[in-house]
Amino acid sequence: MRSFLAFALVFLTSFSAWSGALSPTPGGRTSGTQIGGDQTGPLLSNNLWGYFDKTDKKIEFVVGTEVVKPKFTIKDALGRKQESRNTAHVLPFATGAIKLNDWLAVGLNLDNPFRLGSAYDHNREQWGFDTQSLISLTTASFLADVKVNERLSISFGPVAGMAQIIYRAPLDINRTPLPLETETKASGWGLGGTIGVSWQASERLKFGLQYTSPIEPDIHGHTKIHLGPFKVRDEIGVKNLVFPQTLVLASSWQATRKLQLVGDVCYWNYSQTSNNIQLKFSRLLITKPLALEWRDTVGIHLGANYRLNQDWTLRAGAGWLSQGIPDKRLDTITQDVAGFDLALGVSYKAFSLSWTHAWGSNDVGHGLSRREYGIKIDTFALGGSFKF
Repeated sequence: MRSFLAFALVFLTSFSAWSGALSPTPGGRTSGTQIGGDQTGPLLSNNLWGYFDKTDKKIEFVVGTEVVKPKFTIKDALGRKQESRNTAHVLPFATGAIKLNDWLAVGLNLDNPFRLGSAYDHNREQWGFDTQSLISLTTASFLADVKVNERLSISFGPVAGMAQIIYRAPLDINRTPLPLETETKASGWGLGGTIGVSWQASERLKFGLQYTSPIEPDIHGHTKIHLGPFKVRDEIGVKNLVFPQTLVLASSWQATRKLQLVGDVCYWNYSQTSNNIQLKFSRLLITKPLALEWRDTVGIHLGANYRLNQDWTLRAGAGWLSQGIPDKRLDTITQDVAGFDLALGVSYKAFSLSWTHAWGSNDVGHGLSRREYGIKIDTFALGGSFKF
């Protein structure tokens, strides 16, 4: 089991994308737009009993993948525009749930809840070097969902997280780049927990609440510093990088026999994490601080599912996410904006396809130091649900 988990997390993490901080909407695979042709299913990933509503099946597997195409831009005060590398990234996801008896279901959920980064060729802001950055967390949640009664269930379990850091950019002092190229790759494991509640308030109205604790991985890796034709190699440890605690409130309302309205509010508590990451170099015997000062962020999603017939369901959604990285910390390495997204999806029987378009921009600074940051992200998701 441990070997399988390690393989699964490494497999998922290997596809992590430089896909920015904008969030998906209910038109995709989140917040009430469940994979499958009907309008049943879990409000949140913890709600395993949602898979078994109105069915006598005892096992369900949900598998799928997202293809993420990010585009980042920066325009300086002289009107010069630079675009990020044209790339596409694959992010698989999977959930398995088993109903053991009339009151207990167990399951495993694999996902990529955090991913932030960018990739530029000949980055003007970084001495013309090719740059690449990534901070991601891939999680495996081991869940037990207890049905208290016909309306209420409580889920809980540990969460194992595998963090990955990729940093290819000039060495900097307080975000001022020096003409010394560096390459760093590091990864590590951390452990947290999650708990959730699902409440069927009436035949038409359902609520879900889910909390996930912070995860602080123990991260180690290797770095190379280029000094002209020479390279300095060192081992590196990353301290104080904490993925924040999160809280999600979701709801669904069966407005008519065919129309279902869904929505959620998400909160990421970045302000309680450390403001400074510590990069500890083993052979150089130095510790380099990396200031973050990330702020709490809030996301809001609204969506609708319309059931055309027994086989086909149409989905649409919209969302908004606040900016987590403060303006003074923005650059082409850690690029973030407040953003909106729109999503469209369609399901046929047990299979689902969706497209999400996210966008946002932000003006920073004044005069010759003015910068306009822009983000556009297209996400295509395909998934299927299998019941036994």
